[in-house]
Amino acid sequence: MATTARTRRAEPPPAEETRAERRARTITTHSRGEKVRALRLGYYDLKRRRIGDVFRISDPAHFSERWMTRVPPNTPERITTGREALKQFHDGVIATRAENQAAGDAGSGAVDDVTDPDPLGDDA
Repeated sequence: MATTARTRRAEPPPAEETRAERRARTITTHSRGEKVRALRLGYYDLKRRRIGDVFRISDPAHFSERWMTRVPPNTPERITTGREALKQFHDGVIATRAENQAAGDAGSGAVDDVTDPDPLGDDA
């Protein structure tokens, strides 16, 4: 039986990998990446990485000493969402306010705008 052009195209050349094999190789390579922790705010893989986030980088060349540190492979991955970051910031503001009130910030020269009869200082 003679082979036609259609029959020849149905079989990929032996050196070519199939789409499924290429996808499996990509997923495996990405999951074997190195784990890092964010030391500062940064962006990787089109995502914002906040302080303390632990994530994988797909290539060791992507490592940046400016805002990442390497962590052991058994460290659990952790991503801070925007909502969590906002809550942490809010809690920090409230804690600072409470510390200032406990320390008696009126002695530090701060003006309390609630009790000051002239908050702008222009009533002479």
